Parts: sequence; structure tokens; C-alpha cells
Amino acid sequence: MMKISALITMTAGLILMTATGATGQTATPVLTPGQPVTATLVSSDALLSDGRNYRCYRLRTTAGQSYSLELNSNEFDAYLTVLTGGCAGETLMANDDVVGTNAGVILPGDGNSRYVLASGLNQGDLGAFT
Repeated sequence: MMKISALITMTAGLILMTATGATGQTATPVLTPGQPVTATLVSSDALLSDGRNYRCYRLRTTAGQSYSLELNSNEFDAYLTVLTGGCAGETLMANDDVVGTNAGVILPGDGNSRYVLASGLNQGDLGAFT
């Protein structure tokens, strides 16, 4: 198993946000400012319709705040997706190459929960990321 950290920074105040999810966990982990946590992405994690493994995290946004979400990996091409309505909801935004093989988006907060998917660009992408 490979160790993984999902790193998200919140632009307002530059607060570090990370999250963890356990394999087979039914509840969606919530991203919480200032509480670094590590997770492990394995081949038995959830699959997207195209066969890529992913981790889903819930982000409770605040109206008027901007959130800078970053997903970085030295082991694979990171792909970050932000959804509304749950882990299988509608895509609001996605990015695969903000800098090199790292992904990132700026999410305006509106007071609603958003769901952040951390995955690789390709099937079988597993490995450490922050």
C-alpha cells in the first residue's frame, strides 16, 4: 500500500486542509482546515466510470471565500475534479495540468458543500500525492 496525502489550501488565510478516507468507508470524509491527515489509495478504492480509482472528500464552503485546491504527485499525472450533489454528482470544474503533472483549481465558495475527487489521469494510477 502507498501512503497518500490529499492537500488542499484555502486562499482566505492560507489555511492548510487535508483529509483521509479509509478503504470501504461509507461516509465521505470532510476536509477540515488546519487538520493534516494522511490516506492510502489502493486498487480496491472506488472506480469512476472510465475505470480510474479515486478518493472523494466533502468540502463545506463559505460564501465569499475562495478555495485553492491542489493535487500533486511525483508518481502519476494528478487529476482533480470538483462536483456538486455528492461524489457522483455534476462536475463543476476539473484540472489535470496546472503545473506539470499536478492539478489545481480555484473554487469560489457559495455556502454549499462541494465534493472533491482526487485521482490520476489514467487507469491504474496509484501512488503518493499531496
